[in-house]
Amino acid sequence: MSKVGFYVEGTLSLTATFSPFSFAWNSTAKPNGSHTLTAKAYDAAGNSTSASVTVNVDTIAPVVAITSPVNGSRAKTYEVIDVSATGNVSVPRVRFILTMFPSIRVLLRPIPTPGRRTLSPHGIT
Repeated sequence: MSKVGFYVEGTLSLTATFSPFSFAWNSTAKPNGSHTLTAKAYDAAGNSTSASVTVNVDTIAPVVAITSPVNGSRAKTYEVIDVSATGNVSVPRVRFILTMFPSIRVLLRPIPTPGRRTLSPHGIT
């Protein structure tokens, strides 16, 4: 293989002339939605073949809110944290960060009620 051309929406973005043939695509420069990426490979005789994929760009951030406990309330020994998280696509996880105790490692285990975790002096369960 002598070169590979990388195309975004049919427009040549980069030609790679040595292995590994790769292309770093900045998807944030494109609007949300479907986009076609194509790689076209050439041999020394000028013969070529290509392959394409369609990818979905989604740069819209989800919205998250802690609905309980309320801001400024005093935490009990064990506290249930209720969280609401929505987005234009599914939100597979929410990460909790304890800013007062950065050295504490927290393990979240699935529990029956989606979005509910218990906060204690020992971490979140």
